[in-house]
Amino acid sequence: DRTLVTQVGSLPLVLAVHAGVPADDLAGLAAYARQQRGQFGYGSWGQGTLAHLAAEWLLNRRLGADAVHAVYRGLAPMTQDLVGQRVAVAFGVAPAFAPLVRAGKLKVIAVTGASRIAAFPEARTFAEQGFNDEIFQFRLWMALAAPAGTPRAVVETLHREMVAIIASAPLRSLLASGGFEPVLNTPEQARAALARELATVPQLVREMGVPLQ
Repeated sequence: DRTLVTQVGSLPLVLAVHAGVPADDLAGLAAYARQQRGQFGYGSWGQGTLAHLAAEWLLNRRLGADAVHAVYRGLAPMTQDLVGQRVAVAFGVAPAFAPLVRAGKLKVIAVTGASRIAAFPEARTFAEQGFNDEIFQFRLWMALAAPAGTPRAVVETLHREMVAIIASAPLRSLLASGGFEPVLNTPEQARAALARELATVPQLVREMGVPLQ
């Protein structure tokens, strides 16, 4: 067991389509899903990952696309097939997608979380486009944790030190280079965020009937 000290940074999921898909936002993707129902696939970097669950929920539960899931052994081969138009749509992350978006090979449809991201400031969030489902609020994140039972005073000291470290320009730059945005919430907020995900994600898995491997 571990005691969360703080969520250090969050990494938004970015929903993108290849250049041949006639969509620039979720409304356009919904229209494409209706027209091409059962005729296109979506990629993810693993069965049961957040990228898989979010895409399955969006495409097949919300849009009724009857899209086929293609599972890849990592983000890189998935992105390669997205660019190669072997799958039409996928969730990824900004560092992997940004060069391809600039090159005109991918188009960003939406980003997860409560706010837009620096890498794609013009890309609206799911909520801004009327998709307020809880799963579209989630982001990948990394955290600092201490062993279970660590005294409260020690946890508070670790939290203060981490806040000071991440406040430095070099560390913020390092986070940004990986697509992460600083969070640095309190231990209580970090535990609440984890509890929220642990309560929501298994429920979504059961509702969708997703087999986990």
